[in-house]
Amino acid sequence: MKPGKSGRTPDLGVLEQWIATTLRSSFEQRLRWPEG
Repeated sequence: MKPGKSGRTPDLGVLEQWIATTLRSSFEQRLRWPEG
């Protein structure tokens, strides 16, 4: 894992990527759920 060249910490970048992945996967799962 490479440290970011900006003032940002690598951990923050990983956290942002994890959040984006989680939100996208949860959103896709919600779309797959059958209605009521």
